[in-house]
Amino acid sequence: KFFFLCGIGAAITSVVVSPHSPIPIIGASGAIFGLLMAYGVLFPDRIIYLYMIIPIPAKWFVVIFGALGGLVPTQILQKSREKRQVQIRKDLPDILDLLAISVEAGVGLEGAIEVVGQNFNTPLAHELGRMLREMELGVARRTALQNMKARIEVPDVSNFVLSLVQADALGMPIGRVLRAQAHEMRLKRRQWARERAGKLPVKIIFPLVMFILPALFVIVLGPAVMSISHQMATRVASW
Repeated sequence: KFFFLCGIGAAITSVVVSPHSPIPIIGASGAIFGLLMAYGVLFPDRIIYLYMIIPIPAKWFVVIFGALGGLVPTQILQKSREKRQVQIRKDLPDILDLLAISVEAGVGLEGAIEVVGQNFNTPLAHELGRMLREMELGVARRTALQNMKARIEVPDVSNFVLSLVQADALGMPIGRVLRAQAHEMRLKRRQWARERAGKLPVKIIFPLVMFILPALFVIVLGPAVMSISHQMATRVASW
């Protein structure tokens, strides 16, 4: 009951506070697993039939769904983290272009970040907005950049942060650094897209062999096999 109530509470709260986060799914899965574990604890002697055939003692629910309760939320968080990092890598060149244009137009870095927040609704824009709020609260720009790098953990963003920190320390023009970084990140994004496209044929092999080719063989060879078997049966009957 405790796991069930905690899971339901986390799901409802996270839907209200952050509807796009994976926490509602994690909370709901925790509630379901907790309910099934509670059933196994309260009724250990009952038998549950899986697919109406396989008998499973209810006491096994404690072990099975306890293990799933530890694995499923971790996998959901990992997938959500990877999806977020991919989105950040895709958006980085466009955001750098807008930052470079804004800075070259005479806007400061903080003002350029505000412009990004007004035109983008992406994870990277949210992280830049959080960095800006930290700076408004008195955190040094270098520290705020390092904090953003630690939160995102994307190599391209780490290179961008390093370039900004070095430019700030050496007094280099921020606009020129942003323009060079945008060009470099655009080339990296194109190369990354080509690498992902090159991996597609390898990923297609398994569904092609397991699902498409057998159906194709049945369609192409099925009539021939049926005709041959019919002729053989006729000859056997005539003998």
